[in-house]
Amino acid sequence: MTYQRFEECCEVCLDCAKECRACVAADMSSATMAECVRACREATLLCELFVADLRNDSPLAVYSSQMCARACEHCALGCLLYNTKACRRCAMACRRCAVDCRNVRVWLGEIQLGKARVPFSGIASRPVVNARSAAAGIP
Repeated sequence: MTYQRFEECCEVCLDCAKECRACVAADMSSATMAECVRACREATLLCELFVADLRNDSPLAVYSSQMCARACEHCALGCLLYNTKACRRCAMACRRCAVDCRNVRVWLGEIQLGKARVPFSGIASRPVVNARSAAAGIP
């Protein structure tokens, strides 16, 4: 996986957030779609969080990628219940985002375990410290 692949995932996540916001705007007035609106808002926030973590080289990106993927899957399932153009577009973007986040998460996990070849030094240069081992004084 390369830096370009990370940027592609960021673009997919940002597109997903855009489609989720459009879905919220289109469906906000409908009380029957309140759960869909909530799922879209959550997916938007988690997509943006993951992009920020990935671009900021956060050691927590491996976790935010999983949260983003799950939120997007939940949102896609919620949107599929409604047959609006905004919901269909949102569901499609969420599915793609979930797949990309899972793929990047696998690679980020390999970096943390030291199994991956790192195309740039930023991500692998930060040690991952377990809170229990740090409290016990174990590196």
